[in-house]
Amino acid sequence: MEGLSESEIERLKEAQESLQLGREFLMRKLNPSIKFDMELRKPLIWSPEADFDLEGILNYLENNWTENVISDFLNELFKILDWITENPQIFMESSKKSQIRKFVLSKHHTLYFEVFDTHINLLRIFDSRQDPKKLRR
Repeated sequence: MEGLSESEIERLKEAQESLQLGREFLMRKLNPSIKFDMELRKPLIWSPEADFDLEGILNYLENNWTENVISDFLNELFKILDWITENPQIFMESSKKSQIRKFVLSKHHTLYFEVFDTHINLLRIFDSRQDPKKLRR
C-alpha cells in the first residue's frame, strides 16, 4: 500500500480482518441461514465513512423494516462487494473522478470505491437521498 510502513500495513490488515469478522457475526446474528464468504480476491479496506454509512443504513432498517429486509440488503451488499474484489474494472467509473468507480446497489444506495494494485478502498455506501455535496472529499 502506497506510502505506508510495514507496521502500518500490518495494522490495516488486522483492522480489516476484525471488521470482516464483525460483519460476518452481524450477518449471522441477523439471519443464521445466510451464506457468507469473505475469501476476498483483492483486499477490501473499508473507509471510516463507509463504516459510518453502513451503521446508519442498518440503524434505519432496524427501526423501520423487518429482519428479512435487513438480511436481503446485507446479502446483496456482500454479494456485490465480492464481485468488486473479483473484477473491479467492470464497474462504471464515477463521472467526477475517473479513478473512482461506482455501483448502484439500490435506488437509494450507491457504492463508491477506489482500485489500487494491491487493494480496493470502499469509500462510501452513499444514500442517494442525501445532499451530493457530502460525497466530496
